[in-house]
Amino acid sequence: MKSIVRFWPVRGARGVLLVLGLLAIVAVLGGLARRGDRIGLLDEVRAASSARTPLPTVPALVETPLAMLPPLPVAQPGDSPARIVEVSVRSRALGRDMPANLYLPRGYDNTQERYPVLYMLHGYGGGRGEWPYYGLFEAATRLIDAGAIPPMIIVVPEGELGYWMDHADNGPRYGTYLADDVVSFIDAQYRTRPARGARAIGGLSMGADGAMDLAFHHPDEFAIVGVHSPMLRKKSEAHPFFGDQRYYDAHAPLSLVAASGDAIRGAGFALWLDTGVDDPWLPRTVELKAALDRAAIPHQWHQYDGDHGGAYWQAHMQEYLRFYGDAFRAAS
Repeated sequence: MKSIVRFWPVRGARGVLLVLGLLAIVAVLGGLARRGDRIGLLDEVRAASSARTPLPTVPALVETPLAMLPPLPVAQPGDSPARIVEVSVRSRALGRDMPANLYLPRGYDNTQERYPVLYMLHGYGGGRGEWPYYGLFEAATRLIDAGAIPPMIIVVPEGELGYWMDHADNGPRYGTYLADDVVSFIDAQYRTRPARGARAIGGLSMGADGAMDLAFHHPDEFAIVGVHSPMLRKKSEAHPFFGDQRYYDAHAPLSLVAASGDAIRGAGFALWLDTGVDDPWLPRTVELKAALDRAAIPHQWHQYDGDHGGAYWQAHMQEYLRFYGDAFRAAS
């Protein structure tokens, strides 16, 4: 095949500048084209480009005292400080070890108290460092110290790009990994309150979809569900591991609410749903809210200023934690 590219001789400084200018234009246009491809394929849409700067490395979180904002009064001065631990969970479902970041509240190390557990799921490409990067642990410490929320253990597991679901066609079982392997590991190794009312699951973006899918399939494990900026892809937009229409309907939150509204309502979840007015997934989230209303499933609905990115989730971190804390108190 003959090349259609032809070369002209370059003479003088003006010629060199002309060539360099043309090369720069080609590079910019190529970058825009690649960016358009990414936006069409990745589910974080516009969020990651502006909000997700590189996340802190996990070793910085291992067994180190929690870096806090200016300290608040502490009810028990002798309590051990809050701290973050990196743990490794052996997953039978995935056949390998998976890391997670674990927040232990103030006083965990010098009391025998048992704690409720909040599982927070990251978004697509965010990794287990995403929620800590947005200030989850610091906000929890401040609210716990102020008495605004009860002390709790917070688990931020690694879900890679798996959508927190068991993939079709015998693919990786990320849903079973979280519901079985992670929950059983935390209950066995730490002083939890191993009861449905003492477990909450929440997530952002991909993690919001996963939180609903997991809670609706495991109502015996989770009583509290936080859905923060869900994506809710249509079948035509879904990744191949969503399988055929039947498999997709068994895991897509909108389809689950439509098909199993009575069962979901009967489970009595404490359910929170929020999104930004400029979130590209807003229309689908409004559809979800309408489906919850049609099924008479109680839920809290919040629509805030902002889009699908880190600044939005940071701005509402304390509201999220107050929801989980209030739900834990109501269930205790």
